[in-house]
Amino acid sequence: MLAQQDRLRALAEGTVRAREAEAQRIAHELHDEAGQLLASVHIALDQLVAEAPERAAAIRRIHGLLDRVEGQLRRLSRELRPTILDDLGLTPALEWLTQGIAERTGTPIDVAAPIGRLPSAVETAL
Repeated sequence: MLAQQDRLRALAEGTVRAREAEAQRIAHELHDEAGQLLASVHIALDQLVAEAPERAAAIRRIHGLLDRVEGQLRRLSRELRPTILDDLGLTPALEWLTQGIAERTGTPIDVAAPIGRLPSAVETAL
């Protein structure tokens, strides 16, 4: 019975680690790969303004839309795998996450978690 529980626990831990590794990979791709592509589009739009100054207003609107897309990608990347969790631990990560939710919803959220660093696997699972 105990051996079976140990196997199940190990399987669950492996599943959590695999899920977190995948989230970290996706977050990296969202941040780095998509960010580079969007930067290239910004540069191409700047060149287009130089070639067609009469379209500058429309191109500025497109720049604004791209800025919003970049902001959303950064937010999704951070929420998918916040680097603050790895760098500072669970409590600061929870405070950062709840601050973002509070700003978006207008609902104040208080985090009361006076704990130190936990093992990485525990912080990730929580």
